[in-house]
Amino acid sequence: MDSEKSALVTPGARQLPRRVASLVGLRWRIACDDIGAQRAGAGSAGNRGDDVAYPAWFRPLRDTHGPGTVETMDQRSLIDGAESARELGGLTISTTIHAAGSALGRHYHAREYFCFVTAGRFEERAEGGSHRCGEDMLVFHPPGEVHADIFGATTRCINIELPAELSLARGELRDAFCRRDQRHSLGLAALGRRIERELRRTDAATGLALQGLVLELAAEWSRIDTSARTPAWLDQVVRILQAEYATGVEFRDIAARVGVHPVRLSREFRRVHHRTMTEFVTGLRVEHAARLLHTTKRSLASVALDAGFADQSHLSKVFRRHTGMTCARYRAGVGQARTIG
Repeated sequence: MDSEKSALVTPGARQLPRRVASLVGLRWRIACDDIGAQRAGAGSAGNRGDDVAYPAWFRPLRDTHGPGTVETMDQRSLIDGAESARELGGLTISTTIHAAGSALGRHYHAREYFCFVTAGRFEERAEGGSHRCGEDMLVFHPPGEVHADIFGATTRCINIELPAELSLARGELRDAFCRRDQRHSLGLAALGRRIERELRRTDAATGLALQGLVLELAAEWSRIDTSARTPAWLDQVVRILQAEYATGVEFRDIAARVGVHPVRLSREFRRVHHRTMTEFVTGLRVEHAARLLHTTKRSLASVALDAGFADQSHLSKVFRRHTGMTCARYRAGVGQARTIG
């Protein structure tokens, strides 16, 4: 890693357009599986056929995962137009800013990739479900792992594409790097912040320091004990909640069904999913209500009961708290723009 190149964009590039995050986010959840179909019928290469607010630096290329269904990031996509960026041999590090309500359609990285969130939050759909990623969270993607992102607030990320020759997923550390994961720990956060500070420096030692910090970050990631990270019974809990969220879910009963103490259930669920069971169930109910508002003309009272809310008033209060808008406004909005991406 003896070559180094830095690229900075003008201050105007940071003034990204803002959109209503919650409306876009709910539309994204409903329509994410249709992204490929929308793009396949887009026509010319100059029109991707979507209304996603792509960041200016994102220049995806068509690839072979399926006709029009997924895109790959060019190696330079995380360099050109980034807030700041460094190329250190085969290592690429950049800082990007995503406007609230913007989204990245289904894509993948050609190399092993870390994303450290320094500010803001986003939700990511990947194989295995939807994942919330917030400040000081470190996310890892192996090469070729397809995912899509929606940004619920203005978000700054440090993007790290590892040198191809490292091939961590093929070596002795393969168990730590063979699949997508996200982790939050004091050690990882401290290293992420050190990388952030080092990116602001311009002395002759910066490149060497960044290479060392990235290797230390990968080592720290691999040392986190994952043997008990996701108990098998916790997957059963998620399936139960996904099947029964519209009914009167009793967490104590679920704990008894999977054979664990309610306190352990609550603690393990929050540790793995980074939210409480109540927040998880509420999110499922809001998504259910959003789908009905999007696809039917049923009354709000009917939607509320079908989605598991106590009544129309309860639905309206929770829906507005989660999305920042009323049910009527959401229904009108998706009627005008039914999909994104």
